[in-house]
Amino acid sequence: MIGEEGSFVRYLSTAAVNTVIFLILWEIFFLILPDNGIWPTISWGSSWILSSYIAHWTHRILTFNSERDLKWTIPASMSVYAFTLFGSMASYYIATEVLSLAVSNQIEIAGFVFQIGLIWVLNYAVWGGLNYFGQKQVAFKEVSTSPLLES
Repeated sequence: MIGEEGSFVRYLSTAAVNTVIFLILWEIFFLILPDNGIWPTISWGSSWILSSYIAHWTHRILTFNSERDLKWTIPASMSVYAFTLFGSMASYYIATEVLSLAVSNQIEIAGFVFQIGLIWVLNYAVWGGLNYFGQKQVAFKEVSTSPLLES
């Protein structure tokens, strides 16, 4: 694996896998839901929720190699993802609906056409970066479980 355990470099390599998962979900929702008004934002949020749960597991195993109890990491991780969900949905909505910036551009990669654009990439990068700090400092922060030494 690339980078040291818990490092931003390792997070980015794992996030690349999670980005592909998010992109696939985004494409599915973008195709089945209307592509105007609030609907692209709903597609964004739906993709974020589903891919966040998957990301909890990939980052737990690959990025942080955490042994913290699942009773802690799942709710803590999903709390971080909930914060970034609302932030990313708000910024996506403001950029696409309030400021009327392009929802997406059709980009062809290896014969596949994707509905992504600059707003999509910037929004995902900013909120994904914030996820790293939340996951590292909250959900997967290593804590000492050894008893206190008596003096």
